[in-house]
Amino acid sequence: MHPSLKILRTILLGLLTSLVGIFCIVITLGQFFNWNAPFLPNKGELEPVILGAIATLLVGVGLEQSFHFVTDRQDDRLNDLELLVKESIGVRYLKTTDEIESTGLRLIGAADRQYRTIVYGKGPKGSPRFIEGLARKFRQLKRMGKGPEVKAVIAVDLQNIPTSFQAEVDKRYAMYKKHGIEDVLSISLLDIKHVIGCDIQIIDKKHMVLTHTPFPSHDMQRSILFENQPIIVADYVEWFDNHILPKTIPYSTWKSQHNQTP
Repeated sequence: MHPSLKILRTILLGLLTSLVGIFCIVITLGQFFNWNAPFLPNKGELEPVILGAIATLLVGVGLEQSFHFVTDRQDDRLNDLELLVKESIGVRYLKTTDEIESTGLRLIGAADRQYRTIVYGKGPKGSPRFIEGLARKFRQLKRMGKGPEVKAVIAVDLQNIPTSFQAEVDKRYAMYKKHGIEDVLSISLLDIKHVIGCDIQIIDKKHMVLTHTPFPSHDMQRSILFENQPIIVADYVEWFDNHILPKTIPYSTWKSQHNQTP
C-alpha cells in the first residue's frame, strides 16, 4: 500500500476511536452532573449505548487488523516483485575504484567455486585488500573440498614488459601462497600489442564486472556490473575458456624463459 494511504487509514481509524471515546466521556460526565442535554441518553438507555460504543471500538480494531493483514501481504508481494526485477535487470553502474572492489569482494564472498579475470595494461591489478579477500574466500572453499579455481590472465605486450612487472606478479602470488591456495591459482599471459580493453571479473557463472581500462593520465575507474545474469555470464565464460586461455602462456613458463635471457 502507498504510504499516503497508510497515513489516511491510520488517521480515519484514530478519529473514529477518539470520537467514540469522547462520546463515552461526555455521557459519563452528563450522568454524574445530571446534565439535561437532548443528545444524552437516559439512565435506562445507557446499556445499549455502552454496547454500541464497545461494538464500534471492536469494529475499529478489527478493521485495523484486517488492513494490516492485507497491506502486509501486499508489501510482501511488492518486495518479492522488487527483488525479481532487480535480479532480472541485474545491471548496475559502478563509479569508483572502492565501489568496484567492494562489489567484487561482496560477490566473491558468495562464490561457489570459480573466479576468472583478465586484466589489460602494464601488469596485475587489485589492491592488497582485494587480493587478501579473494585469497581468504578461496582458502575457505578449498578447506570445504569444493575444488576452487582462480584463473587470472594478464594481457600485456611481451616484447615491452615493464621493469616492475615480474616483481608485481610475484608479490601477488606470494599473497595467495601465504593462504595456501597457490595450487588452485593459475596465472597466464596473453601477448597483445595494443594493450587496451575491458578488465573482466567473472564469479562462477552468475556475476561479472566489466571495468573500462583508464587512460594512463587519469586515475579513474568506471565499471558495469552484471549480477545474477547467468545467460550473459555463461557466454563470457565460454569466450574466456575457449578463446582466451588457449592463446596464453603460463606465467611460470614466461618467467623461466625471461630469467634465462642474457
